[in-house]
Amino acid sequence: MNGNIKVSTLVTEFMEIRHFLNYLAGTGLYTVDGVEDSDVEKYLISLNLAERTFIRRQMLIKRFLEYYDAEHGTELLTPGIQELCKPIDSVKLNAVIRAGRRKAIPIDYFNKLLSGLIRVMHDENESPRDRGMAAMLVIDSQTGLRASELSLLEANTVEEVDIEGEIAKMIKYKIVKVAKANTEGCVDAITYINDISYDAYKVALEVFSEGRTKRKVNYLCCPNTQATLPITPVVYITYLKKFCVTHYEELGCLNEELKNTLCGSITKHSFLVQFGNNRSPNKNAMHDLVSSFSDDQEFYYPLVHQFRNTVVSGLLAHGVQLEFVRRYMGHLTEETTAGYAESYDTDMQENLAVSESTLSTIVSGDAKLLGPSADRLMTNINAWIDTHQLNVATDMDEIIEGLEKVVPIRAKRGGVCIKGSKLTNACSVDVQTDEFMCAVGICPNIGHFYFNADESYADYKEAMAAYTINKENGFTRQAEKEYTKVTYILRNRLGPEMVELVKEIKQIGEQEVLKRHPNLEEILNNIKEIKEIVDGYTEEELS
Repeated sequence: MNGNIKVSTLVTEFMEIRHFLNYLAGTGLYTVDGVEDSDVEKYLISLNLAERTFIRRQMLIKRFLEYYDAEHGTELLTPGIQELCKPIDSVKLNAVIRAGRRKAIPIDYFNKLLSGLIRVMHDENESPRDRGMAAMLVIDSQTGLRASELSLLEANTVEEVDIEGEIAKMIKYKIVKVAKANTEGCVDAITYINDISYDAYKVALEVFSEGRTKRKVNYLCCPNTQATLPITPVVYITYLKKFCVTHYEELGCLNEELKNTLCGSITKHSFLVQFGNNRSPNKNAMHDLVSSFSDDQEFYYPLVHQFRNTVVSGLLAHGVQLEFVRRYMGHLTEETTAGYAESYDTDMQENLAVSESTLSTIVSGDAKLLGPSADRLMTNINAWIDTHQLNVATDMDEIIEGLEKVVPIRAKRGGVCIKGSKLTNACSVDVQTDEFMCAVGICPNIGHFYFNADESYADYKEAMAAYTINKENGFTRQAEKEYTKVTYILRNRLGPEMVELVKEIKQIGEQEVLKRHPNLEEILNNIKEIKEIVDGYTEEELS
């Protein structure tokens, strides 16, 4: 081991490896010897981390398995896992993470699950622990709190607020920014709770009252039998897993179609290892429950975090703006909210016809997308297509329909904006700069094609004329502004467009180009002159 490693770094790495092992345990895998390629792949997909943190997690897993193999003579670090843990380009990484982001729980499954949880929390024949855990998950299903935030909820923190004559109930909670199960690094917040979640809150308040008194704490979720408080997220996952398998007939947990939307799965064998062992008080009942299934039968269930996705999905589906969603869900950045939005069936397009035409052109390869952000967009699109296992030759309609939900397109002079949308009007945190760059036609988020050359040429002539007039009259600063426009247009718009236009003419002929794009008539009539302007341009000519 490198003796120069910081203690804080070592602690962080141990915690990250522990997170990986806890995930494996949550899937029913209790020995490292059983780790397979699919386990590592599912774990990496489940993560929602910044790119550098994600890459570090990949390397840590690889180093851990290398060390384990060296110590125990095993061969866990297979070529498949090495490939999964190989750092990839950050742009592609972000695209893959977004494409594989956890989805909302299917509405039919969600309604059945919620109904079952509500029934259990009101059933006095159930144990106080099961009633209370069901109530906590009902609260989560309605508020979308993170599991760590759910654990930190306290008793007697609901307040009534008068909003324009209507009484709304609000609950105080803590946004966990740094350390899970640690109030340090938390931000106090408040969120709305509806009648369903308030009913669940009252049940948890009642059934866990003895635990709070006995333990002398004020956590809302305080089971008598829990060893440590506040409870960790894995406790919720374990209860939800057991609940779903126990009610598999009611929920339809055996339906293999659910594996594409529910992020949790457990085999009969793993279920019995976890819940039907000799220490389990319900050992016989658990065995009887799944006795008719083969050992490899899989049961599908949602992860707790999917309640959060479902709440976000519902807000967006009802037209709630992203900024409100960001505040309501306690997201620390706009990018986090926008990342959730990409997973959902929301109307991100201002003009569907423009979006369909643009995306069809990009995906089919009929014309090359140009612009500073073109390569990034193409990487995102290709990653999305690969992740969804679609084929451009046979699944074009499905691809375009899917991309319309995740790739916002806005018509702009000289091309299309490939970053903004009517859900997120600002391109970044520097709104004023973005608006200026957009207004003067030098925004890096404008994607364009060779058939936009007519607009670029018109903008060039206008900027060149303004530059000449201002220079001749001694208006130096204004001339410099127009100079910037001219150089940008020639270098980044008209120049690349003319290169692609010439290629297209060689491939299909000038007449076919004009037939497809009548707007290029002036360009084609003056193509030699325009090419000379582009090819002969030097900064000295404008100085």
